Amino acid sequence: MAIGLEARSLTKRFGQGPEGVTAVNDVSFEIEEGELFSLLGESGCGKTTILRMIAGLEKVTSGTILFSGQDYTHVPPNRRELGMVFQSYALYPHMSVFENVAYGLRIRGTNKTDVTEKVRRALDIVDLPPDTFSQRRPSELSGGQQQRIALARALVYDPRLLLFDEPLSNLDAKLRVYMREEIRKVQQRAGITAIYVTHDQEEALAISDRVAVMFEGVIEQIGTPVEVYDRPASAIVADFIGKANLFSATLTSKTGTGAVARTAAGDVVHGFVNEEAPPSGDDVTVMIRPERLTLRLRDDDAATAANGSTNSLDATIRSLSYLGSRTRYGVETAGGTSLTVDSVRYLERATPGAAVRLSFPAQDTLFLRRQELQP
Repeated sequence: MAIGLEARSLTKRFGQGPEGVTAVNDVSFEIEEGELFSLLGESGCGKTTILRMIAGLEKVTSGTILFSGQDYTHVPPNRRELGMVFQSYALYPHMSVFENVAYGLRIRGTNKTDVTEKVRRALDIVDLPPDTFSQRRPSELSGGQQQRIALARALVYDPRLLLFDEPLSNLDAKLRVYMREEIRKVQQRAGITAIYVTHDQEEALAISDRVAVMFEGVIEQIGTPVEVYDRPASAIVADFIGKANLFSATLTSKTGTGAVARTAAGDVVHGFVNEEAPPSGDDVTVMIRPERLTLRLRDDDAATAANGSTNSLDATIRSLSYLGSRTRYGVETAGGTSLTVDSVRYLERATPGAAVRLSFPAQDTLFLRRQELQP
């Protein structure tokens, strides 16, 4: 598939000299036409700065931005053929829905017939029937409907690229889930390339074709939602995406991508390494997701013993939280490591103080290069 947008070695620095701040540092990526590509990271990681450079709202310190192979690094914003959806809907309260969506077309001098046709088509794409909603004011709409109007306004120009800057932050949790699904449907229906900025991991995983995970101005990993969740490239990514159990061990052997490590307490753990794996003998971070751990009482006949494909650790339950769809157990291994287990089963006798055995597949266990993580 053709490349819709390419960023080459993008850097943005605010200020000069020793007091200057590098917000984005040598970032590169490609986005295919029709792809929804998310920039995911904590506040201040540089994701919105990248979006603003692509939109032409922020000058590039160094690097290149290409649209379909053409250099747009220094092209003015109004000539970039972009649609943008902001965190605040930025709707004019004194204008009707129709006039809000049509506003940019009128500024561009679009003739009246084309304005009407384009606005009606944009409202249809976002599932707001024009005959019902055109003459309403923003104050007469729900939060979700206002977000759709903002989306229709961005689509009405037939842009080559759609940019989303934390578009759902102002919605309540239930509506946020609904609207992210609607945004994905609209993006696929329009067949438009989109860049979506968010700090919400679940949001990014739910709607993206690929995700770029950012940390302190650089991209730590680019991959599909499955790749960044199941095979994070670093402990930083593993710690940020979802919930992860991370504990220390020493790599004792490697065979291809398979490897074996030993904890300080002497527990042997089987798992896999990624391309940046350290050599045998180095310390590593072991990563296993809470839902991949199985917990059984230690006196249960079905408690799994360790073997080459399944790891096993003895532990003691320290806490539990019943969350409806799952029960979350806090456990401590014999070596003093604290782990979290998410179980779909609620075990009557699995209470704080109970001796349990944890089992987890080697194929779901990843050994990562050691990194210092922020608390």
